[in-house]
Amino acid sequence: MAIVRENLQLNKIVNDLNQKVVSQKVHVEKLQQEQLILKASLDTMDESEKKNLEKKINGYIRNIEKSISLLGHKQNV
Repeated sequence: MAIVRENLQLNKIVNDLNQKVVSQKVHVEKLQQEQLILKASLDTMDESEKKNLEKKINGYIRNIEKSISLLGHKQNV
């Protein structure tokens, strides 16, 4: 019984840590996006950073267009 209880506690700890890792990854991604935006507004980006930002923006636009298309398709059905 003690081993089962300890195993449950350890599993909970692992799950909590996994959630923290995911949360931290999201936070880091947001900070990286903010950094890119700040660099773009200050015009201090080198060519590779500009291309990276352009790729991300284009990806966001594609995702938005897909979402709009799916919403339009659902409304027509």
